[in-house]
Amino acid sequence: LPESHLLFFSPPACGRHGALSSVVSGIKEQVSYVCFTEKEIVEGTYIESFLPAVDDLLAFLSKRPRAILIYTSCIDDLLGTDRQALRRAMEEKHPDIKFRFCQMDPIQLDSSKKAPGISLFVHMYDLLEVARTNPQPRRIDLLGNVLAMTPENEIVEVLHEAGVGTISQLPEMTTFDQFLEMANASLALVVHPRALEGAKHLEAVCGVPY
Repeated sequence: LPESHLLFFSPPACGRHGALSSVVSGIKEQVSYVCFTEKEIVEGTYIESFLPAVDDLLAFLSKRPRAILIYTSCIDDLLGTDRQALRRAMEEKHPDIKFRFCQMDPIQLDSSKKAPGISLFVHMYDLLEVARTNPQPRRIDLLGNVLAMTPENEIVEVLHEAGVGTISQLPEMTTFDQFLEMANASLALVVHPRALEGAKHLEAVCGVPY
């Protein structure tokens, strides 16, 4: 997601794998980690680290992100953190930034709706909830592809032949404003099953059918 930052809260063992993955993927500058100790988890004091961590992150970054996706590990599901209350507090303090909580939760891997790779799209498209301002009848969103479809792609050719003027796909976007324009599409085309729940959510919050 362009102009966004990923902030992970997890025990060190969980964070280590993600941190290495971010290096391999070439996005380490877009990812940060807060790791807490067993003592902080047992005492419940790790919850107190969420708001200060966001402040520290924003003080460190050279450019303020437009959105921060906060990932918690499965241990947080078991402890029952009130994520929505934390989100409200963050947005009150930093109204220029959109915050969303996501789960890095292997316990849900077998779930058809809550697996991390599926819920990610739901949380991401939820950022579009107030962005529908100028619906465009000839704009279509492609949902679920992690690589951009080229103009030579058969789907792209057929869509243009059918009269589609603009095709929005996340892998091509370089700004957060381009992402927000997805809310103004007349139709969303799901090109990978992992985005199906996200498409349903996009229809619910923006009225974009899929």
